[in-house]
Amino acid sequence: MQQKNTKILSKVSAIALLLAGASSSHVLASCSYSNNAPSGTHAPGYVSGNQRTEVRKAKLQVGPSSTTCYSQSQIKNSNSKNDHFYTTSDGSIIYFYESGESNRSELREEREFKISENTSESRYIRINSKFVSKSSNLGKAIFAQVHVDESGQKGPLAALKWAAAGEQKDAYNNSPEGIYLSLRRTMNCSGTDCFTHIYVGNYDETFKTYRLGLFNGKLRLKVNNSYINLPRKDIYDEDGDGNLSEVKTGSSIDLRNNTDWKDKKLYLKTGVYINTDGNAKVATKNLKFF
Repeated sequence: MQQKNTKILSKVSAIALLLAGASSSHVLASCSYSNNAPSGTHAPGYVSGNQRTEVRKAKLQVGPSSTTCYSQSQIKNSNSKNDHFYTTSDGSIIYFYESGESNRSELREEREFKISENTSESRYIRINSKFVSKSSNLGKAIFAQVHVDESGQKGPLAALKWAAAGEQKDAYNNSPEGIYLSLRRTMNCSGTDCFTHIYVGNYDETFKTYRLGLFNGKLRLKVNNSYINLPRKDIYDEDGDGNLSEVKTGSSIDLRNNTDWKDKKLYLKTGVYINTDGNAKVATKNLKFF
């Protein structure tokens, strides 16, 4: 639950850390700054330890647009309070809060990469996260993504989310409440055949460590210390037989020779993105971009 009595350090802004250690031209180029700082009851706090380094690698996206960011001068105003992104007083836990369909509070890593580049290396995000609150009308909320960044093409390759019962059907047409990994077939697809949804497990309101991304060029998800089996519809036609509806299993998906995703620019992001009505708050520890 929200820590109402937590003292948030207002002198050091997490947004200032987003700008620290990087040139203005590098960070400002992909942000469209609002005229008004976000309002709320919490001042941005101090991000501690290793998370501070990771926050500096990212920018904060807030609201309905992935390019909406907030400047250091706006957030440093002592009258500007921010409920979208704040921390505990010791800086060890970052909170992301958002409400309303297609709104977000997310850290987007500035670095981009391609599936076909140096497949001996891994590109993934690690978070130790949980949902600390969800409204009763919330249907789906994403908390980690492997996202594409191409001209005219926006959307996730892979999205890790919480979904209410009946919101997502897995490869076996089951739809329990819990954590799902949704995979997109192509950037130009639409409708129910565009995604395959993989049920990862039940949601039990405890911190879990998630690692999502490319491991030696292959898409994988690791929860705590175990790679997750990924029963999915064969939307990538991994066996080349033209049947996209059959069910495949295994803990990795090799997209290195997939024509729809090869050479696409990708990046990692985490926070909370609302897919439906409602609101949600995610708490994250031990953030790291690999």
